[in-house]
Amino acid sequence: MKRKPLTIGLALAVLLAGVVYYTLALPATTLELTGIVTTNEVIISPQVAGRIDRLLVREGDCVKRRPAFSP
Repeated sequence: MKRKPLTIGLALAVLLAGVVYYTLALPATTLELTGIVTTNEVIISPQVAGRIDRLLVREGDCVKRRPAFSP
């Protein structure tokens, strides 16, 4: 008769240990989402301080990456 409660207690302890191991041992997964990022404002700041003498392009002009502007 004493064997049955001991077996049930041992089974519950093993089950509890398994649940604890499962929740703590699994690494966190990365959440990947797809979508569109929209913005109404872009903030551009220089890497060095200075003053702009003149602006060689206008708003809406197409420019290439690293254009070679000559004063």
